[in-house]
Amino acid sequence: MSLRMHKRICHRLDKPCVNQIPAPSRPRRSPKLSKIAALEKRLEELSSHVRRESSEEDSSPPPSTGEKRSELATKSDKWGFDHLFPLKSGTESNPGQHPPPSAPDKTRPWDSWWPTPHEAELLLNGYRTIHSCLFPFVCVPGHMTALELREHRPFLWKAVMMVGLFLDGARQVKLGQELLAEIGRAAVVDGLNSLDLLQSLQMLVAWFHYALKGSQVTNLLFLARAICVNLRFTEDTSLQGEEYDRNLDHMRVYAGTYYLNTLVFTANKRPDVLMNTSHLDICCRVLESTMQYPSDEYLIKLTASKLPLTMVVQSFEEQLQLYKDNLGPRFADNDNLKTHVNVAEVLLYEIAVSDQHSLTSYLPLTDRLQLLWACVRSLKAFFDIRFDHREMERPRFLCMSASELVYTIIVGIKVVTLQLPGWNLARIHAELDMVEVMSQQAQDLDIIVGRRKHGNMLGTPTPGGASAATPAPPPDPFERLVRQLKSVRDLVKAERQRLLAGSGNADLVDFSQDFLMDDSGTDFWQAAATRGYNVWNIIGDPGVLNEST
Repeated sequence: MSLRMHKRICHRLDKPCVNQIPAPSRPRRSPKLSKIAALEKRLEELSSHVRRESSEEDSSPPPSTGEKRSELATKSDKWGFDHLFPLKSGTESNPGQHPPPSAPDKTRPWDSWWPTPHEAELLLNGYRTIHSCLFPFVCVPGHMTALELREHRPFLWKAVMMVGLFLDGARQVKLGQELLAEIGRAAVVDGLNSLDLLQSLQMLVAWFHYALKGSQVTNLLFLARAICVNLRFTEDTSLQGEEYDRNLDHMRVYAGTYYLNTLVFTANKRPDVLMNTSHLDICCRVLESTMQYPSDEYLIKLTASKLPLTMVVQSFEEQLQLYKDNLGPRFADNDNLKTHVNVAEVLLYEIAVSDQHSLTSYLPLTDRLQLLWACVRSLKAFFDIRFDHREMERPRFLCMSASELVYTIIVGIKVVTLQLPGWNLARIHAELDMVEVMSQQAQDLDIIVGRRKHGNMLGTPTPGGASAATPAPPPDPFERLVRQLKSVRDLVKAERQRLLAGSGNADLVDFSQDFLMDDSGTDFWQAAATRGYNVWNIIGDPGVLNEST
């Protein structure tokens, strides 16, 4: 605006005209960094710092291979940006991805308690020397390190770590629950169908069933069968290299699925849901001809021990005797195989325990008593093997074999409480003391519970109580098993005293033939007083069969 026009406006408004100096421009504020930008800047500074140190190390003489590997494992424990971007448990998009190991000198929260690289190597070596011999259906190559196993077979790595932490109860329960969730999400939500997933699923059922509900065990077994539908194996002997190894691995895992299904559903009296054996015959035939691993021979014997259970009407006793004769000197004294044979004999002789079956089959009393005595001898042989000696650090039986143990306890209780002419209960109790059997098992479980509370042999600290950083450890499922087993023992002890005194109450413990079919979800003792005991009321939760009514 010109000076003349400015004066004209002042004259019209009748105001004094004063020359004004314009105010200086205000300095602009520097833009403020957002929180994300600040974190990115900090991350870039840390990254440049790491690169600087790496370049300095490159200029120094290269260390030996062993030193480099240990240094890499140490760095993988120390370096990480969890303080900037904390991981949320259970929300990772990749089901095979593992949370980064935390520093061994820090108290770690439960959600990140997967083993460090050093722990993983120890656990993998322990699995190879202690546990793998009991479950030959999953073989970890001897040349594979824990780091390689974690990279190429992440689900199997987690399963091996979970099994190795058996004597660290709270930690194993937590990791087993995480593995269960990841398997379900990967198989159902993501539609993953891989050998790695199936192997980890089998190991979860075989070694972690005690912490699962009965319905979960059933669902997992049928999920394994569904994945087996997509397995591809052939009798072609011209395969080489990776195709050859993959073909045999598929056969082993198929045989393992059959074995676990038979182990569970035979004890629960469900032969109608057993798997077909046509493909199994192919697997056993090829594995027997190749014998890639020494454990393949044991695998074939384990699987064969379950085959006669579906052929009760075809000279069962002769087939069992033939099976025992064909074990050979290497497996003649194998406790696991001998107990499988004992259970098969109990399944054969148990028909004599039921009044209903004995009447409908017109079984003479003398023949029935003979079968009952044969059942007592098979039960006693089974328990003698189970409690011959205990090795906590090196288990003699697969964890899943508890289904057979509980089944034999149930049949034993029925036998020692059976009221029948010519059946001398005092002599039977002297031959087969079920109260002592359950007391020994409860004592073993008490020792296991106490050992699992002290953490793993690796020396990793186990939290002692609840805090903001470290939640209270989950309850150990074995404690519930001990309570239930002791309650069963006390009930049987009281009933035995009444029976020997001639005042037994037959309605107190009613062991009917459908005692394994309880799916009502009722309390254990309600089931005991009505329909009898269910295997999964003791080793898991009721409802394993999920039968529709």
